[in-house]
Amino acid sequence: MRENLRAACDVDQWPHFEHCHRPTDPQAQREMLRQRIARNPGDSANYVALALLDAQSPPGDAAAAAQSLELARRFAPANGLVQQVAAQQAMAAKRWPEAVSALVGLVEHRADPQAARVLASLLREPEARAALVAAVQPGSTWVEPLLRAIGPAGADVLDAMPVLIRALARQALRPESALAVVDQLRARAWRDAQALWLHLLGRPTGLIYNGGFDLGFLRGGFDWEFPNAPPSRTGFEVQQPQVAGAHDRALALYFNGRPLAVPPVSQVLVLFPGRYRFTARHMTRNLRAGEGLSWTFSCVGDATPFARAEPLRDTGGHWVDAELTLDVPATCAAVRLALMPQQRSDGLSGLRGELYLDDLRLVMS
Repeated sequence: MRENLRAACDVDQWPHFEHCHRPTDPQAQREMLRQRIARNPGDSANYVALALLDAQSPPGDAAAAAQSLELARRFAPANGLVQQVAAQQAMAAKRWPEAVSALVGLVEHRADPQAARVLASLLREPEARAALVAAVQPGSTWVEPLLRAIGPAGADVLDAMPVLIRALARQALRPESALAVVDQLRARAWRDAQALWLHLLGRPTGLIYNGGFDLGFLRGGFDWEFPNAPPSRTGFEVQQPQVAGAHDRALALYFNGRPLAVPPVSQVLVLFPGRYRFTARHMTRNLRAGEGLSWTFSCVGDATPFARAEPLRDTGGHWVDAELTLDVPATCAAVRLALMPQQRSDGLSGLRGELYLDDLRLVMS
């Protein structure tokens, strides 16, 4: 009977039973747990409890805490509390690979949001950041929770760039998640945003992306941008047909006479200051656009163009080449290439007809 009661106390079967004495002194608690372990060496709960108790010990008892943790990890390797203690001890000793491994386990196997925030906070430590990069493997699922935790952790997405680049290379990050980071970076770090965008593409590209309009459009990043509204509100419809005279496909704008949302098409370019040569081709059919439309270059955040090409007017179905030499100011963090009506009133009154665009190129002189 006595043995049965003691076993019930060991497993807390009757937590309010008076026979079960629970000391409050930490040293007495340790002794009680060691006695339980001696009676039942296979009971993982006692190892976990001892590891948690020793984790709160003064720094001088680090050796005992490490020994208790090692036993707990041996008997309860998947226990979340044990993983938390392992991460805390490793971080305190700056054993970053070990700390990252424990935290990654908590995020991947227990969806622990606090562990994700701690991982994000490690981005500020260069050595810890290196351990995070090394921890990215094919099939890793902890990178996206880390990205979501960057803000709450007070970290900087710029510090996460090495992790993101490796995650993309290891296919441990969905493209749409990477595009969301690109959009975050665009607000303040254009070159870093473009670097991530180019890595996401996985192929070289010209200074103008998809200048031939042969590829489908990617939402976000540095692809072509269009007003996000139906033709009845934008004043035009967008298509990518194959047109005689174009190099494969072209961008077609079919104007319907309604007020024009401006710019109807644009792209952000990240350029070094200097002189550039811009070339493009266009063809129109029955275009009625007042003074015409023209390609403009302006600094992002400044609506006033610093360069404007000759206006595009009706060509009667013939392809016409356009050319412009421009100087990008040193004050431009990024440049917006946009198709704009020559006169604002032309856009307000609406355009009609068809405009086809193709083969836009930009090279540094």
